[in-house]
Amino acid sequence: MKNERPKIELPDLQLDSAKLIQAEVGKLRESFNWIMTFVVGALLIGFLTLLFAVAAIIIDAWRFNSTAYEESMQVKFQAENIKNSIEQQKTILEKMSSIETSISQIKELATNGLIKK
Repeated sequence: MKNERPKIELPDLQLDSAKLIQAEVGKLRESFNWIMTFVVGALLIGFLTLLFAVAAIIIDAWRFNSTAYEESMQVKFQAENIKNSIEQQKTILEKMSSIETSISQIKELATNGLIKK
């Protein structure tokens, strides 16, 4: 009996389990590849979104700065115009007061009879 081979052959469990493990690892690797593809895609989309957001902020700041600069230049120009008009009004007032004094002197001379009408 010792030399007899058994009539029922048992499958080699080590080979079958290795094949099963390889198949499961292959499935996991494939799903992991899909997951990593989606993660990388999501990160890429997030990066592009962040890049566009930063670019929009920079462009908006540049536009605001240029607008603020233009407004400040207009304010300076208006301030200079106001200053010039005030100076012109002062000179006009001085001329008017000198004319007024001249007229009052002429009236005085006319009332004293020094100037004939």
